[in-house]
Parts: sequence; structure tokens; C-alpha cells
Amino acid sequence: MIPTTTTAAPAFLTTRELQDRLKLSHMTILRLRKDGKLRAHRFGARGIRFAVCDILKFEAESAA
Repeated sequence: MIPTTTTAAPAFLTTRELQDRLKLSHMTILRLRKDGKLRAHRFGARGIRFAVCDILKFEAESAA
């Protein structure tokens, strides 16, 4: 039987969630996005999300 609910982490994070995760300011997130260091995805007219796989890649590159 397949469960109807999943407990998997979301595939995308909001700017606020990313700020909390990386401990960075809103402006720093915007700069990283503008510079192409963090890839953003647009959902609708105003929704900006960051893919978890891109965030993990960014964290790995930053730690190296």
C-alpha cells in the first residue's frame, strides 16, 4: 500500500527560509541571485523560490 502523505522536505525554499538556513540578509540573497551564484525559480507573478539541490551545491562550493 502506498502512503497518501509524505514527510519529504520541500523541493524549494522561499527567500526567507533561505535567509534562515544560510544566516544571510535579504540583500545578500538578492546579490547572490543577481550575480548568478544562486539560481532562482519564479512561481507566478511574485513567487521566487530556490531549489534545494541548487542550495546544496552552493553550500558545497562555499565550504570548499
